Amino acid sequence: MTGDSPDTATPYVWQTPKNIVQKELTEQTEALAWPGDQALIEWIAHMPIYRKLSRSRLRMVLEAVEDHLLGWGTEKGTYQETRVKRHSFHIEHLMPQEWSKHWPLPEETDETERDARVQLLGNLTLLPQRLNSKVSNGPWTGDGGKVENLRKHDNLIINRTLLRQYDDFWSEGEIDSRTTALSEIIAEIWPVPEGHAPLAIREQKPASGSARIDLADLLSADFIEGGATIYPRSEKFEGLRATINSEGAIELGGQKFDSLSAAAKHLTGRPTNGWWWWTIEVGSDQHELREIRQEYLDAQGCDDTEDDED
Repeated sequence: MTGDSPDTATPYVWQTPKNIVQKELTEQTEALAWPGDQALIEWIAHMPIYRKLSRSRLRMVLEAVEDHLLGWGTEKGTYQETRVKRHSFHIEHLMPQEWSKHWPLPEETDETERDARVQLLGNLTLLPQRLNSKVSNGPWTGDGGKVENLRKHDNLIINRTLLRQYDDFWSEGEIDSRTTALSEIIAEIWPVPEGHAPLAIREQKPASGSARIDLADLLSADFIEGGATIYPRSEKFEGLRATINSEGAIELGGQKFDSLSAAAKHLTGRPTNGWWWWTIEVGSDQHELREIRQEYLDAQGCDDTEDDED
């Protein structure tokens, strides 16, 4: 098969990522819609895409971006004889999911906010398996860092473009900027067909700011109750108690904190992921609050399954 026109008689394995998505989205339903370009860009900006899409679908999207950067399906054309090899690359988080060792948290950034940013499209790329394993949780710059290894061992255009723009620093702002850039490429790859009326996309919660998942969300959905007592996991703080009030704030020793992480940092003196640090009593059992948060995510339809991609 050549060209970019859909061929419904051709098995998916022989079609390009562009054609597969195009075929699916022209048969749109409320759950599977072809949105307008701007709506798509705005939606991707806040979508935790690593958790929302299956690895195979997400890899297909990144492969399509690589093909586009190579010139396939564009007016300028390409000098490449073949497209990027399918199903041969792993999905890598540029800022790792386990970021605490090499990626200091800015004072003004909340841990939960960073955890959400890590799952955005702009923080993801394709890498060969061996390189993925080598750089997985490493720093961005310095000896053995991701920038150095990408320069030495990788030749994908998506990563060359990344290094031209962000070779000295990678953090929340850079993730947002690259998310926008990639979403604009996706809109170019799959533009709305002429005469096609896009369906509206359901509103997506931002990955940061006031709408991120917090205790108030769990309270309003009845996953926890106002007045619930929470306990530190650490034996160092055995016997200490805090209370979740009806507004979702933490009351501790006469002080009030607006998040679990803020209360944990007050006690430990360093940035601490409060969802992991605090436990709550459910019946006769103690549960980490991250487990309750995960139940809430599952109920909202978020796929939080991790695999060995990085």
